[in-house]
Amino acid sequence: MEILTVRESKFLLVISIICSVLFGLSWFFSAIAGIKNHDLTTLIICSLVFGSAAILGILLLINFFRRKLILYADHLSYTPGLGKTKTFSYHAIDHIILKMERCILYGKDNKKLASFEINMSGCLDALSYLDKKGIAIERRNLSIPFLSDAKSRSDSYNSYINNYISTKWSPERIAKEKKITRILGFVLVILCAAALLLPLKLLLSVQVLILLFHYFIYLFLYPKMTMENVKKDDLTRVSLPFWSLAPGFLVIFAFITNMNIKEGAWLSHTIIMMILLLIPYFLVLAVRKIKMRLSNLLAMVFFIFMLAFVSSPAINYAATFDKPIHETVTVLAKKENHSSRSGTKRYFYFIWQGEEHSMLVSESLYNSADEGDTVRLCINKSIFGMEYYKLHE
Repeated sequence: MEILTVRESKFLLVISIICSVLFGLSWFFSAIAGIKNHDLTTLIICSLVFGSAAILGILLLINFFRRKLILYADHLSYTPGLGKTKTFSYHAIDHIILKMERCILYGKDNKKLASFEINMSGCLDALSYLDKKGIAIERRNLSIPFLSDAKSRSDSYNSYINNYISTKWSPERIAKEKKITRILGFVLVILCAAALLLPLKLLLSVQVLILLFHYFIYLFLYPKMTMENVKKDDLTRVSLPFWSLAPGFLVIFAFITNMNIKEGAWLSHTIIMMILLLIPYFLVLAVRKIKMRLSNLLAMVFFIFMLAFVSSPAINYAATFDKPIHETVTVLAKKENHSSRSGTKRYFYFIWQGEEHSMLVSESLYNSADEGDTVRLCINKSIFGMEYYKLHE
């Protein structure tokens, strides 16, 4: 009969499913686009980036269902994410090393028997039980004392970050930064609203700069700044003001959903921008010597991906300076799609460059042109190489 079980938290299950589905679908659709357009470069880049992320998500999913340490009365059973289950007695354990949030069990010959993390379910109960068994526990870079009382539930990683912050910044400075961040948030919301009066290119430029400003403020204040909700009396963390970030996202998203972008271009530009934005993030981690846990890293990568996904079309639109090229095409068919979320979308179908295409059109053009009529295809290309189109009379 088992006494205790140490297994992955349900948070990993959520992250692994999101990662597998999101990046798996991105990989699938980008591969189809690359094959269809005979774009080998896009196919390779998307396979490396999205394929690797999707495989990581699948491995995390396997880890959730397989990886566990079971403590019985007279022995232990350890099942890794990949590999066979092995059993060993308590006498076979020589010592345990707690390094940051990781716990490693070593045998008499200094061979690793098993490993698990502090944030896993049942971890502290298991450590308390092993401590009572008289097994030596060595702490390395663990900022909190070992809690032999199984009722105590403290997150070692959060303690590590809190300890890191407290040794470098005073509570008074953090309180000041929280106040400045709130003021900046209000200023950015006002700036976002005022930008609605500007011409479209300037409007999009301002909104993108607001989004990027939030990101670089996050890097500047990291690890003090967090995406989690922070209580007013917490003088160790500063919340990222999502309420001032959301308006810019919504304004840009409303615009880009009506853009006709060359197939595969949006994805490839998103990947490039995501990589460029990840570079300063990893530089901050390296310079400040901050250790990251996997769940936080995945959440950050997802946030940067969404930032790049929304911003890249707007940046390319604002960075289009050459005059567009116009071609004449014949409307083959018209179609309306009605949705309670996105409203009504109107499309024209036509033959261009030997292939059938469908593109979004304005309501006025949809009503004024019929099947068999000719319309003008406006071809635009930004200085970064993204090609996008518009149909007009």
